[in-house]
Amino acid sequence: MKKNDIDELHKIEKIWFQFFNKIKNNFSKYENEIQNFFDNLLKNYSQNWCLNEIDYYFYYGNYNNKKFKKTGKGIYLNIDNSFIYTGEFKDDDMDGEGICYYKNGDKYEGKWKKNKKNDEGKLFFKSGEKFVGTWENDEMLEGEYIFKNNDVYKGEFKNNKKDGKGIYIYNSGSSYDGEWKEDKKHGKGTMNYNNGSIYIGYWKENKKDGYGTYIYKNKDKYEGYWKNDEMSGFGKFFYNNGNVDVGNYENNRRKGNFSCYDKKNNITNEILY
Repeated sequence: MKKNDIDELHKIEKIWFQFFNKIKNNFSKYENEIQNFFDNLLKNYSQNWCLNEIDYYFYYGNYNNKKFKKTGKGIYLNIDNSFIYTGEFKDDDMDGEGICYYKNGDKYEGKWKKNKKNDEGKLFFKSGEKFVGTWENDEMLEGEYIFKNNDVYKGEFKNNKKDGKGIYIYNSGSSYDGEWKEDKKHGKGTMNYNNGSIYIGYWKENKKDGYGTYIYKNKDKYEGYWKNDEMSGFGKFFYNNGNVDVGNYENNRRKGNFSCYDKKNNITNEILY
């Protein structure tokens, strides 16, 4: 390597440290990882690479001299927005494979298109939560989200919220498989409770609402209407011995006339509640 090249490398390294030292406390968890990427860039130094630095950002990497744009592999540090990106660029945009480190401690690793997360990628939150899946225009589209308490959601997203079809597995052992809207169980779905009970039916904003069947652990069963998470409206209660009670419910309680049948479908009693 020529002396001029060595001098240029020392200059680049000096400027990098001046910039990185201003904000590195925000990236302490990934400091070594970021520094290693920069060091590897220096090892592959060529005159086709560019150093671009002004008061609020630093870029070092491949550069298209004809278009005067970042193109290829490089490192970009933005002091104003406090993020650091290491990876591929195209026409001045983060585009291709890359890693973005955020001031709040989050880290995204995956594919980019025109400065936005697109296609396959992983987002690691400072809190310990994680999303692995597909992205579209900077928003989660479909994948697996692991929560801090080890709950797991696998399914579709919209506006970075659970929306569409998905399975939610609770750390308690319960699980829900069905439709979601704006982060809530909404539509048709099945809930398997950790006590052995099962609900199959309709939901509204995380509550049983509409027609549904609740099967108890002892195999008793309610089939009928629900409102605001309670049995409400016409329904049938099937006992595990074959008997059936038929009538209307309100707020989980029987109301009005109930007909009672044995397992041979003979009426055994009429009761007014």
